[in-house]
Order: sequence, then C-alpha cells, then structure tokens
Amino acid sequence: METTLFMPGDLPHIASPGQAIAAGFELMNMGADAACSGMSLTVVEAMAREYIPVAGRIGFVPCRSTWIGGARMEPGMSITDAFKKDGVL
Repeated sequence: METTLFMPGDLPHIASPGQAIAAGFELMNMGADAACSGMSLTVVEAMAREYIPVAGRIGFVPCRSTWIGGARMEPGMSITDAFKKDGVL
C-alpha cells in the first residue's frame, strides 16, 4: 500500500496579507502542501483567494503545548472569545 504524506508549513507572523501570500507561495515552492497561519481571518481569506491551501487556527497555540500539560489555548481565552477576536462571531 502506498503512503501519502501531507506536509503543511507554518507561516511566521507577518504584517500584511501581501506578505503572507508571498510567504505562502515560498512555502509551496519548497514543497509544502499547505500553509498554517495563526493570523487574522482577513489574511487567511487573502491567501485562499490566491489558491494557496491554508489552515487557520483559532486560539490554539501549539508552541505553548508542554510535555506535562498537553495542548493549551491562548491564556484566558475561551473558544467563544477566540471566534470573536478573529471576527467569526
């Protein structure tokens, strides 16, 4: 059986949608299948309009996960707060 690997690339925090689009294309040229972004919904939408496969995250901060505490949300943020912050609600 053939195995397929899906390889997303993580975007750094970038100031503008244009910079995020350029970084997304750079990731794709390096072989990434998608870009992961913790930026605003506006940035994610701009990248999607350019046909860059992009995944956003709402309040989940992987770099704050610990080997003893597991995954964590942004400090003090609930799911509802995260949706409101990103303009979803």
